[in-house]
Amino acid sequence: MLNAYDRNRNLLHVGDNVILNGTCKLLTIKKIDDDNIPISKIRATKCISCCNDDALYSPQDLILLR
Repeated sequence: MLNAYDRNRNLLHVGDNVILNGTCKLLTIKKIDDDNIPISKIRATKCISCCNDDALYSPQDLILLR
């Protein structure tokens, strides 16, 4: 697994709480599927799935909540 970073360059992990940029939607990361994705493309590729949501998100669209 490669490293995926959010909009502010914070490292993302499974189980992290994030907010979708530009919305008030709170999400919890369920899976980061970055297999077969070049390192230079991870931030823009929709490879993150979240609990209770069928959509995929790109790391650059998420903001880590601490």
